[in-house]
Amino acid sequence: MIIIPALISYIYPGIVFGSDYNIIDQADGNGPQLVDWSYSQPQPTEAELEAAWPNVEDDYIWASTRNTRDWKLQQSDWTQLSDVSIPNKADWVTYRQELRDVTKDFPTPQDVIWPVPPT
Repeated sequence: MIIIPALISYIYPGIVFGSDYNIIDQADGNGPQLVDWSYSQPQPTEAELEAAWPNVEDDYIWASTRNTRDWKLQQSDWTQLSDVSIPNKADWVTYRQELRDVTKDFPTPQDVIWPVPPT
């Protein structure tokens, strides 16, 4: 089970990452692990984490999708600079708008079809 702050927050609303608990990945093949648990409630079990996952899965995947979208926008920022002259600037404007619209044009992150950057 991948442990993410949203998963812990779903189980314990109000818990504070970095204060009440921490997550580290020791690169030992076991994935991220809860450490330094100091919250007033008991540390959640693996079963509790797995039961909570369906409630946060879409938000987690949408966040990842937005991160990908933001990276793609950053990679094309140069096309919008005033001192850059490219023959297909309008195509880049369209591409960038399609990237921005990904989160509203697709019902789930699994449905996203990424626009292709102009050549």
